[in-house]
Amino acid sequence: MSHDSTPSIPRLLTAAQAARCLGFTKSTIYDWLARGYLPYHRLGNRLIRISASDLDAFITKSRINEERFPGTLEAQHELGVSGRSPGGGFRP
Repeated sequence: MSHDSTPSIPRLLTAAQAARCLGFTKSTIYDWLARGYLPYHRLGNRLIRISASDLDAFITKSRINEERFPGTLEAQHELGVSGRSPGGGFRP
């Protein structure tokens, strides 16, 4: 029986790749990083990467449970409310 003791290295994404995955702009991703909504890794002075598992967790955490908040999407649609904050950014 063979045991693989090699540590798992997370798949790291650029801000552009994360933006494409979520359908947002790179600037929105950078805004979320700056606000602490989305964790990231800083490699060196300027290189930023987002782990795929952190992105998955962010998506899961941002999900609205329709059973817990019935009518949420319909109410937002009727009121013309989106998931955008007053400053124009997305509110996860």
